[in-house]
Amino acid sequence: MVNIKLILKEYVNSKEETELNKLKTVFNQCLDNVVLSHIKIKGSEPDIGPIDVMFDDSFKEGKIGAFVHPKFEGDTGKLLIKRKAISEGGYEYIKHIITHELLHACLGYTEGDSHDDEFIGLSVEVGLPSEYRD
Repeated sequence: MVNIKLILKEYVNSKEETELNKLKTVFNQCLDNVVLSHIKIKGSEPDIGPIDVMFDDSFKEGKIGAFVHPKFEGDTGKLLIKRKAISEGGYEYIKHIITHELLHACLGYTEGDSHDDEFIGLSVEVGLPSEYRD
């Protein structure tokens, strides 16, 4: 007898794994671009530690992406994307969100005006459209 629940669970897990793999691929492409742009502007690689990228729908309402800085040296940062970003704009949209959040990671902003001249300058160099700079 066919277990429909098991088949559906496997399908959902497979689809989630595929989406997460796509997300990680886009993340790596964006990271390369941000690092190269930082080198071009500042003359050195940014001090970015390890970052986990994941879907997360639990953070602040009204935001579609977020970067959670590590609290202690050696900890891993977290780049969070809401799943609805895929349906709202696809992976091109997600690329801009990831790039924006990586700029925060790259510049080390944790509070205050995180969209200052340095952020804007790097966002221009990396090719982030103006509507994704705030």
